[in-house]
Amino acid sequence: MGRQENYSVGDVVNEVKKIVPSIKIDAPKVTEKLHEAGLLKLDITKAVNLLGWKPKLNFEETIQFTIDGYLEELEADQNIYKCRVKQIEAYCNK
Repeated sequence: MGRQENYSVGDVVNEVKKIVPSIKIDAPKVTEKLHEAGLLKLDITKAVNLLGWKPKLNFEETIQFTIDGYLEELEADQNIYKCRVKQIEAYCNK
């Protein structure tokens, strides 16, 4: 886990498009300059140092798990509770 990785919104969008090529994602046109931080990132340092935790999923797996969950929710015949339990079990068995 020694390596720090930063991913842009574009990286996430591109990874989602690999999984769901038919998805249409458009960036909104900004007509006025909004103030926003140039870089926002999650910092897991405390979880690693204080809890001894480390991620089980890499970037691609994280996006895959997320997209799988959303796609299951869109299927009308799916029992969402059972799908989530199955996904949590898959995560725990990594």
